Amino acid sequence: MDQPETPVVAQFFLDPYARPGQKQQGSLVEAVVSRSRVLRTAKAPVQLPVFSIVLNQTPPVGDTPSLMTFTDLALLFGCVGIGLRIALTSAEYTAASGMEGIEMDALAVPVAMMKRFCYHNGTYIPLQSTN
Repeated sequence: MDQPETPVVAQFFLDPYARPGQKQQGSLVEAVVSRSRVLRTAKAPVQLPVFSIVLNQTPPVGDTPSLMTFTDLALLFGCVGIGLRIALTSAEYTAASGMEGIEMDALAVPVAMMKRFCYHNGTYIPLQSTN
């Protein structure tokens, strides 16, 4: 991942596990910092986007791992789709590069695209713990 010739295009934070009383139920993908040329620095010509994916998976307990249902996996892939939309935008102004800068029906495209991977055996089967 730390290849000198490979540019960083975005960063993300993943919080996968439920913490009752500390987190709301459900999942959330949020742009923490949007891509922006206005907020550039001397070191970076463009402020890179940062997004968070917050899930509520059952945490591992002792030697028992945290396992995902197919629905959980589809939700994770959908969240990654939203994150990719945030990360890969080429808009250089915060108002256009965030979630507000795109029509709601277009927001569903990367979500649907990523969820389709869950139905592809080449993707799904290697992720199974029963292999």
